[in-house]
Amino acid sequence: MKRLLVLALAAGAAAIAWYQGGTSPRPLAQVFPSGALVYLEAKDLSQLLAEWDSSTVKRDWLSSANYQEFERSNLFLKLNGFYQAYGSAAGFPMDMASLRSLAGDHSALALYDLQSVQFAYITRISESKAAQSRLWLQRGSFQSRQSAGVTFYTKTADNVELVFAVANGCLLIGSSEERMAGMLGLLTGKGTPAIADEGWYKNSTEAAGAPGELRLAMNLEALVENTYFRSYWVQRNASDVRRFL
Repeated sequence: MKRLLVLALAAGAAAIAWYQGGTSPRPLAQVFPSGALVYLEAKDLSQLLAEWDSSTVKRDWLSSANYQEFERSNLFLKLNGFYQAYGSAAGFPMDMASLRSLAGDHSALALYDLQSVQFAYITRISESKAAQSRLWLQRGSFQSRQSAGVTFYTKTADNVELVFAVANGCLLIGSSEERMAGMLGLLTGKGTPAIADEGWYKNSTEAAGAPGELRLAMNLEALVENTYFRSYWVQRNASDVRRFL
């Protein structure tokens, strides 16, 4: 009888939590449209950025010969160009303070195209922090659009497009209106293909088990065939990577 009472109370608590919207949030990989090459997820991105920004590891690396050589590389120059272009579209420089204002706790980033740095980013963030972010404060310089009943904002500058939205306790940022519409559709329950449905993601995460502070999953089959990956992969061992397919 006591066991039945415990079960009944547990079921009642679960029903109340569901009714009040207290269900666990969906895994972020279910909110990203399929087709990504790289997927990175962090349990608490805001805290990780804070730790990195104040770390001796960062300071030592920035003063190292390794970093000085990286600054002279073609890869650095290309990435810095995109970095500045997205900053121009946002209306403010993408420094560490700006990045931290856009970082909540559970967060994820997906790269879809290496050549043009096409990306999508989602972070779980409080409404108050989202409202204080530099991006939200710049929304007046963006054009507004609607998708899945949610307003999002888009702007093009220096040949890049920057799109963002705040919905369902998340800040979403991307590099195309089409992909933002896909994210908002998945976030609001539209049953379209997501990263979580793809074999490369499912196989790698199932083999890895429970995630740690950071989780990186790569679509190796697509990456090793990508010209830009083979050209700019710093390890220069794309052929060795094939054995992991």
